[in-house]
Amino acid sequence: MRIAVLFSGDMENLSLGGIDRYLKSIISQFDDNVFTVFGTGVNGQVILGKKYEKEYAGKKYSFIPISDDRRRPLSFYYLFNEVKYLKKFKDFDYIYIQRTEYTLPFLFFTQKEKIVQIIHGSSKYSFKSLGRTLKKVYLIVEKIAIGIAPTTFIILNRDEFGVPYYRSKYRNHADKIFYAYNPINTAVFHKKDNYECKNRLKILNDNKIIIYVGRIEDDPKRVLKFPSICQELNRLGSKCTFLILGNGQDEKKLKQETVNRQVDSQFIFAGYIETVDVIADYYNISDVAINISSFEGTCTSNLEAIACGTPVVSTDVGDIHEIIGDGKNGIIIPNTETDLVKNAALAINHILKDSVVMTDTYMKYDAKKVAEQLRENFFKEIR
Repeated sequence: MRIAVLFSGDMENLSLGGIDRYLKSIISQFDDNVFTVFGTGVNGQVILGKKYEKEYAGKKYSFIPISDDRRRPLSFYYLFNEVKYLKKFKDFDYIYIQRTEYTLPFLFFTQKEKIVQIIHGSSKYSFKSLGRTLKKVYLIVEKIAIGIAPTTFIILNRDEFGVPYYRSKYRNHADKIFYAYNPINTAVFHKKDNYECKNRLKILNDNKIIIYVGRIEDDPKRVLKFPSICQELNRLGSKCTFLILGNGQDEKKLKQETVNRQVDSQFIFAGYIETVDVIADYYNISDVAINISSFEGTCTSNLEAIACGTPVVSTDVGDIHEIIGDGKNGIIIPNTETDLVKNAALAINHILKDSVVMTDTYMKYDAKKVAEQLRENFFKEIR
């Protein structure tokens, strides 16, 4: 079986985030050389159209850059160059498309049965950041793409903007729309010895540790609120260290805000970390994981934290109620700007003062199970 993946990143340097983590989890559960990622490369480091052999978590896959990062947005130039490779896609058993825009060139493709597309966010959310004209264009693109693809996955089950929303909006295609679990590798993300992890990471201070893993972007992640939350925790008497794993366009702003708020000594910026075992170690030394995004799907970092036994404080976003509720696995706070800092600090403080019951609800997102469902129901062996 051979699967072409359409993704405007390179799994190493560009577009690192939820889609990147999703693809890596899936690749890790399939056999060697099943996937060929048609992506975007770093200018000067790759030759467009050349096949590069890659490896992730011990599994081999191929990478073919069809555009580079010289011009932004990456998605627009990726879409433009994608058209040149339509004939090559015919050589694959399946074409796994990671954004609805990338399905458009397949309108007159003679093998549409090979197409499986996935929507990692929601058009309803995307409208918030689009003008009136762009909103109309986006809707048209999405409608055409859902009409083209025989299978569309949504990584959201929430009524407002997940699978129910899509099935209602596109009633004529409701039988082609399915829910997809966001996979995590539970063989990597699990409870470990706290002291051993701290020794490996050389973090031995006695402060309570608040961890954030993800893109350092204020929209939608609201990362610039972290220094204020730290201040509020200090006022409440909880001396904490904020551990930031990731990178992004607002990293400098966040660092400056920690200085402005005079809490820079309480922040550790670990940068982007590729090695998942190290990320798991960081979760295991942490007392609380924080996610105050204005929008999320099924947040990967929330799942990973809970799998490592670390409770989560999260805004009421995405499918968070699937994993947190009734005082278990963490605390959900209102998804509003009003009192966000105060609510987040109070929730963190509550968890630090009182233990939280941790459950294994995250196991339904186990990457091995998710990959098996894909193999059995969608990516069937061609004979």
